[in-house]
Amino acid sequence: MFGRGTRAATGGALIVEGLAGIDTPGRKRAGLLGSLAILAIGLIFVAAGWFWHSQHVPFPGGGTATGTITGAERSRNNDNRTMYAKVYTFTTAEGREITVTEPETSSTRPELGEKVTVSYRPNDPEAARIVPDHDWLPFGIMAIGALVAVIGLVTFLIRLTTLITGIVLLTSSARRRD
Repeated sequence: MFGRGTRAATGGALIVEGLAGIDTPGRKRAGLLGSLAILAIGLIFVAAGWFWHSQHVPFPGGGTATGTITGAERSRNNDNRTMYAKVYTFTTAEGREITVTEPETSSTRPELGEKVTVSYRPNDPEAARIVPDHDWLPFGIMAIGALVAVIGLVTFLIRLTTLITGIVLLTSSARRRD
């Protein structure tokens, strides 16, 4: 079908393409290791989104209560912008009134008197957290991470196939020489 030289040249080019990716003008292509890096970055985003979401769900075996935003703790971020942390108050099932400052901050000042759902551990109600009605951002981060991971995996499989094909062509041309 092809001569030895053509098979050897094609095999060598495919090996380079599989390992490093061959860039063309205006287009960067990831090789085998680059595709693994893309896969890893996607999985990191999935894990980060999952962790973030896990911080917004009720505590297992914990109690829930309706809390009220009673204040806002003001701070400055690295860009010297004003940031606000919600201060909320709720009453435990045992009747204890607890006030908590949320660790997350936002550039939007919270509305005083707003009702929030709070989850707390009965033995440590001061470590309560707000359970938002809608928690779309972590799911968006997970979805984008999953898409990037799939792209990395598909690219890895293509590069692996390219590498194996290159090795087969190169070795077949060497065997024919003997």
